[in-house]
Amino acid sequence: MAIRKLHLRHVESGRRVPVEVPTVFGRSDHYYRYTEKDARAERLRGDVMDGLAALNYIQISDDDKVSRTHGLLDPRVPALCDLNSTNGTLLNGKALPERSGEAGPLVSLISGDQVRVGRQEFFVEVDSLSEVQLAASVHAERHGVLAGLAADAPILEGFDSLLAARRGFRLLAAADWAAVIEGLYGLRARANAEGLSVFVLSAGVQAEQLLLGEEGLPFPTLLTLLQAVPGRKVMCLVAEGDPSSFERAFVSRGYEDMLLLTGPRGALTEEGIECTLGALDLRQEELRTGRIEAAPDSLLRALDRLIPATSNILNASWVGELGEALKVVFGARTHGDEQLLSHSLRLGSSTFRF
Repeated sequence: MAIRKLHLRHVESGRRVPVEVPTVFGRSDHYYRYTEKDARAERLRGDVMDGLAALNYIQISDDDKVSRTHGLLDPRVPALCDLNSTNGTLLNGKALPERSGEAGPLVSLISGDQVRVGRQEFFVEVDSLSEVQLAASVHAERHGVLAGLAADAPILEGFDSLLAARRGFRLLAAADWAAVIEGLYGLRARANAEGLSVFVLSAGVQAEQLLLGEEGLPFPTLLTLLQAVPGRKVMCLVAEGDPSSFERAFVSRGYEDMLLLTGPRGALTEEGIECTLGALDLRQEELRTGRIEAAPDSLLRALDRLIPATSNILNASWVGELGEALKVVFGARTHGDEQLLSHSLRLGSSTFRF
């Protein structure tokens, strides 16, 4: 079965905007509930807004002709509709139909179509891919580093089994800080703005230092290296010690396209796992046998749930279910570079400044 991959190419800048899942576009990077204080409070009904809240968002900033929630793109058709915006949406020079209080009808898109939103002009690019081709294109944008001492091999083998064998990541191994730094520089060269990089580190904790054996590296230094990697970034810290100071630092120092996942070095009991994460996709026989058993189960299960098989958009909708043993921390800083694509991993949105 053919699967369509949709991009919008911004005419003025030449930048390509990937649309991988049903996506709202507008000036907001999350859904906006219109109130009586707004000039057009009747724009979208409450139940419509609640439905839009579950979707991915693309923010087109710095254009006052674009509404906060302007329109909707569905790459599965592919198609486009207007969300009763103030200034409308043009497709090939014609205004899309509108419906008061709700989304207008979906209008099909083909390659070469011209879309105008506010002052922004885009061309539609549609590629038809087979399931095999889609998986290959997603896997080509996945890279990672596994870091730890030789004694950590049983832990890292579980992550290797999940990330490489089941999720298609190309992984580098690092056993000391020099190799870690080289590996992160390698990610910076290989990763791209639409891709996903995972950095797994099994290390000790001492004040602001992460320890590999007797050798330490300040956590802020590690964050600086990770920040330079393009695209979405997940740091998975298997901690020997209390990582809470790193979690607090990550919120203020990390960018919105970065996520920190921390958990204990030892595996949880089956009862503890169920209380922490509930029913997940990993089969019980995989936990009892094979390489995946050696790593901390809570972290493996979290990564398995975070990383979809056919998309590099993370599934972070479930993180509110977490208990105390496992933490997911989102970076809060936004990128100021006008030409830098920024992904909000908390909101599932991507920010494009035109």
